[in-house]
Amino acid sequence: MEKLVIDCSGGARKAQLVNMLIELLDEEQRAAFVREFGSLAIPGLAGELDGEGRFVVLSDGRTEAEARHAHVHEHRSLEDVRGIVASSGVSASVADNVMGVYGVLADAEAKAHDADVAHVHFHEVGNDFAIGYIVAFCMLVDALEPARVESTPIATGFGFVDCAHGRLPIPAPATANILEGMPHFAGDVEGELCTPTGAALVRHFAEAFVE
Repeated sequence: MEKLVIDCSGGARKAQLVNMLIELLDEEQRAAFVREFGSLAIPGLAGELDGEGRFVVLSDGRTEAEARHAHVHEHRSLEDVRGIVASSGVSASVADNVMGVYGVLADAEAKAHDADVAHVHFHEVGNDFAIGYIVAFCMLVDALEPARVESTPIATGFGFVDCAHGRLPIPAPATANILEGMPHFAGDVEGELCTPTGAALVRHFAEAFVE
């Protein structure tokens, strides 16, 4: 592929970004990707295509919404994530990109909490679902082999969001830190259109922004 353009006019959320790339695959390629993702050595993690052909990450058989409803929480450090990725069985290039994305997240969280990166503990962005979707996105970029990756300006939405740190304005502090220097706009949709994970994926991969 000569160029991959990520359309963020409707926001940048991890599942949304993964499924933008899934749409570029034919039926056989999608099935092969699901099999490859399912072969990863990440305990409890799986993926499937739903009835509409969208890729969904599962943790211990639960979707992200189901896990949230069951109050399943995970706190992981950057080194915890590095260990999971290192033993997952992904290629070296995918592992490098996954940790590049997590480096962006760690820097943003450290700045938001005025802490050292080594002391950052991830909440939502370090759970099984975040790791799964980040790994999936990196695997798909690796498979598509674009010579260049670009993005449109990112819609963030507006209002407030409830998360592990309480009620925060949109974009949340970590997201706002990642978006610094990147073209973005609130738009006219109330709600969180751009998450820290989505913003980190775009920041890591996009070499330029186009209208």
